[in-house]
Amino acid sequence: MVRPTGSGAAGRGVSGREALLVERFCRWLTVERGRSENTVAAYRRDVGKWREHLGARRRTLLTAREADASDFVERVLADGSAASTAARRLAAVRMLHGYLQAEGLTE
Repeated sequence: MVRPTGSGAAGRGVSGREALLVERFCRWLTVERGRSENTVAAYRRDVGKWREHLGARRRTLLTAREADASDFVERVLADGSAASTAARRLAAVRMLHGYLQAEGLTE
């Protein structure tokens, strides 16, 4: 397994490394978890919102904390989203971070 560190051989920054991690996660959802194309697309959008949230706090997928997730859900609900949307977004975040941990990228 290749761990994303530094700027990488291709000169990718944090955003490029994170995009690669998200793509690997989405491929895992499809291949290993058997998720449908629509589910993977929704999770991709949800993870994009999560990345935006983290970026505003100067965090990355690999430096996110539990408090960031709590704040994220509060923000989603405050924006007027349905509770089911907030639950799906949190599920996507949890699954992503479970994947990252299983891959040895986070603790």
